[in-house]
Amino acid sequence: MNQGGPAALLCLELDDPRQFDPARFVATLAERGLDRCFACSVCQQRVGPGSVLITHPGPHPSTGQPICGLAFFCPFCDHVQHWCEASSLTGQPTGVVAMEPRFMTSEESRVFCEKHPEKTSHHPAA
Repeated sequence: MNQGGPAALLCLELDDPRQFDPARFVATLAERGLDRCFACSVCQQRVGPGSVLITHPGPHPSTGQPICGLAFFCPFCDHVQHWCEASSLTGQPTGVVAMEPRFMTSEESRVFCEKHPEKTSHHPAA
C-alpha cells in the first residue's frame, strides 16, 4: 500500500505484442554511448551493446511514462527478444524494465532481421 496499492498494480499491464514494429529500431546502445551488455533469456549468451537496437522514446500506453524499445537477435536460439525500458529525460534507456521481454514470432524475426541485416548477420534472412 505504501507504494501505490491497487492503482499501482493496475499500471503494470503489458502492451499487446502485436503492436511491435521492427522498423522503429533506429540505433544501437553503442551508438548512443551506452555500454551495457545483455544476455539471451533462453541460452544466456551475452549480447554486446552494438547488437542491441533501440527505438526513439515514446509514451507507455497505460502510464504515459516515456519508454524505449530494445531488441536483439540471438543467433544461437534463432529468435529476436524485445522489451521496453523507462526512458530518461534525454531519451536514453535507463535499464528499468517497463515491459517484460517477449520473443518475436518467426515471421516478425524475419522482418526484423531483413530491416537490420548489419546487426543480425547470422540470420538466414540477412
